[in-house]
Amino acid sequence: MPIGDSNLILDYWEAGCGSQFAPMWSRDFSLEDLPTVVIPNLAVVDVLDDGRDYLYRFWGSNNTNRKGYEMSGKLLTSTPQPASIKLGFEQFGWILQEKRPMALAFHSYYGVKSLSNQITYRFPLSSDGTSVDKIVSYQPLNLDPKSWEKLFENLRTANDTKS
Repeated sequence: MPIGDSNLILDYWEAGCGSQFAPMWSRDFSLEDLPTVVIPNLAVVDVLDDGRDYLYRFWGSNNTNRKGYEMSGKLLTSTPQPASIKLGFEQFGWILQEKRPMALAFHSYYGVKSLSNQITYRFPLSSDGTSVDKIVSYQPLNLDPKSWEKLFENLRTANDTKS
């Protein structure tokens, strides 16, 4: 279920794929080509050593404002929240395996910030057409609480009907 401006990123990502499973960073997918409204909600990681760690190449300002820390130029393993490290490895690992965009819903806690509902859209990028070497993440962190309630209610309903 697209929320926020996730469809803008997905459309751009799909256009950049061409005949590959994922676009190439800079050539087919560049932050400069995305609408400015999504940039503060983005993060881009470089995949290091087949996923042994991840380097944050870019960390949008809404990430800092909402989470209370800056990650540009830092490793996932240096994230100040241990739960975020675990979640990052898990979700990035799924992208490495699946090699496709994913929408991931979860609850998160950022230190003194309160527990909050989150959804992250993750998009693989590939320089060689075979492996994922970068991952773009979009979190619509500026959504109002009613939007989150509606999203999570829809997710619960969808999951209940699958059971």
